[in-house]
Amino acid sequence: MSISPAKVLEILRERHGDAIVSVHPEALDPFAVVRPSALPSVLRFLRDEPSLAFDLLHNISGVDYLEPDPKKAAKAGFEPHLEVVYHLQSFRQRHRIAIKLILPRWKDDQPGK
Repeated sequence: MSISPAKVLEILRERHGDAIVSVHPEALDPFAVVRPSALPSVLRFLRDEPSLAFDLLHNISGVDYLEPDPKKAAKAGFEPHLEVVYHLQSFRQRHRIAIKLILPRWKDDQPGK
């Protein structure tokens, strides 16, 4: 039986608390932003919890949010960063969500490192 994405994200937040930075059930692809250090335990939980049973990783993608043009960067509305996005599905439970990691674009906040 399918669980709504909002319910999946609620269960995830209840179980992992502070490891979940934010949830976005209203998005076209509902997602949770997860602290990078918590990713392995969050993904294991999503796979191993019988009511969730996420057993398929559709894709994993990386997004580089960087606007190199200084004039455009001021209007971009975001600080440079990287995102890693995991799109998951459960065949048995028939539901889908995405998990995102947001990572700093620069090492130690210094461009070029």
